[in-house]
Amino acid sequence: RIYDLAPAPAFNSPLRPNPDSRQVVLFSTENLALRLGYEQPAEALETTSGAALPIPRMFPAYLLQVVANPDETRVATITRGHFAHVWSFSTKEPLAPPLAHDFPVNRCALNAAGSTLVVWSDKQMLSSPALVGIWNLAETTPALKLIQPHGDLKGLDLSPGSMRLLTFSNPVLPGIGLAVAEVWNTATGERTVAYSGHGDLIQAGCLSPDATTVATASEDHSVHVWSAETGERLGPPLLHQGPVESVVYSPDGGFLATGSADRTARVWDLRTGEPLLNPLRHNAGVTHLEFHKSGRYLLTASNYEARVWDLRTGEPVTDWIRSGNGSRFGPGDDCITCFTHWGQIEFFRFTPHPSLDSLDLARLVEGLWGYEMDRTRPILRPVPPETVLADLAARYPDLWFLQDPAHRTTSPDASQTVSAWIEAPGRSGWD
Repeated sequence: RIYDLAPAPAFNSPLRPNPDSRQVVLFSTENLALRLGYEQPAEALETTSGAALPIPRMFPAYLLQVVANPDETRVATITRGHFAHVWSFSTKEPLAPPLAHDFPVNRCALNAAGSTLVVWSDKQMLSSPALVGIWNLAETTPALKLIQPHGDLKGLDLSPGSMRLLTFSNPVLPGIGLAVAEVWNTATGERTVAYSGHGDLIQAGCLSPDATTVATASEDHSVHVWSAETGERLGPPLLHQGPVESVVYSPDGGFLATGSADRTARVWDLRTGEPLLNPLRHNAGVTHLEFHKSGRYLLTASNYEARVWDLRTGEPVTDWIRSGNGSRFGPGDDCITCFTHWGQIEFFRFTPHPSLDSLDLARLVEGLWGYEMDRTRPILRPVPPETVLADLAARYPDLWFLQDPAHRTTSPDASQTVSAWIEAPGRSGWD
């Protein structure tokens, strides 16, 4: 099926439903969707056609979980029998011998570099303590480090670039004890700080991109932001009208998105502690949030619907999208994938505003100044601005680059032109 580029159109056929679906993992580099079942073997599907594919050798018939690092160079799997495996996705060969555990595990997480693997179980027995295993895959012979978080482990978050791990736990027996979030050093397995400032259960938590702060969301209707180094709360709580069920940092760490059972998502400016926008309203509690990698868009989802919002305007850029077991950005920068309750996988497309990445933005600033940084030596060399602008214009065909302020500039699709000189007190130049 091919649709007009209206907000969030389906851009190919949904992948056939499977009521036994428990987890779906997408691999953009090979157009592969791996669907795990509760009782049935894993199946591999081609995302553009839905055709069945042979199961790669690194995915045995029955898997408990599969995760990949962001660039899909490494994949970790959990199999029955308390084993974890780490693979090269390109060669489909193991990168380490099977990693054995003498305690139940059914969940795992990889850091961005694929150098640290964390394993745990989300099915804790009252009679046994919660255990989390940490493997340093950079070691020639990886050794297991065990940590024991306080209470009933609710979830964790692994820092993409540092040696910090966040765990958050609630009392094993209701009403007895406090909800506690803890930060651990993955290299040593030592706890470095703990936080117990919430008045009710912790539902979600995450580390900031630079791993210096932590945000925890609670049933006490609040989100607390606190230091990952000292455990001190940073500023007043961020409040909702109901229990807060999800929280996530923006890619630059300057903003925080929160989702609540009060059927709203909010975006907070962490410099001021104030909301950036009016509440983003849903028809049910908001259980999942994800920032687009550009930082401009936010995906919000409940158990039945999802939507993408433009954070510059606070307006939706898609209609409501059917959701269920999960929604996420990808595959690709302009796609959304939704997993329905009946095991169907659907893909939708939206149109993100083009933006420069940080290195190209630096090139643009330097080029307008008439210089370019030598990337091999810390020196600036002269360069004609039009050379840099022409190169960037070729790489970003949807962006306007005003190469000569004295002449009219044409839009990327040649349908519009602009020429406007601004004269105002204390200001003169192009806008």
